Amino acid sequence: MNRLQPVQEVTEQLATLLKQDVHAANRELVIEQATELIEKRGEHMTALEPPFTEEELAAGRALIPVNTLIEKRMNELFESLKLEMKQLKQQKKSNRQYQNPYKDVAAMDGTYVDSKN
Repeated sequence: MNRLQPVQEVTEQLATLLKQDVHAANRELVIEQATELIEKRGEHMTALEPPFTEEELAAGRALIPVNTLIEKRMNELFESLKLEMKQLKQQKKSNRQYQNPYKDVAAMDGTYVDSKN
């Protein structure tokens, strides 16, 4: 039996999970499932030890493009999450500024000093 089979299966499950449309409503669930699958795959990979057969080497080479796709989708997910957090932070700042527009004014605006005696 191919010792790389469990790694292949988990990698395919991870790729399938990340191929689906990820939006704010299901993002947390997708991240949790992806984390579990990555940990599971890591456990299977640490159990692998050389020497590898030609069949196992070929299966490993076949996993490289799938792994590249997974890495790309994970980066896209991370970037979208960063963008959403940045927008939320800007929105909070705008709301605070709208509620109290003169809070951050450093100079004394509207001050008039009469020089006549």
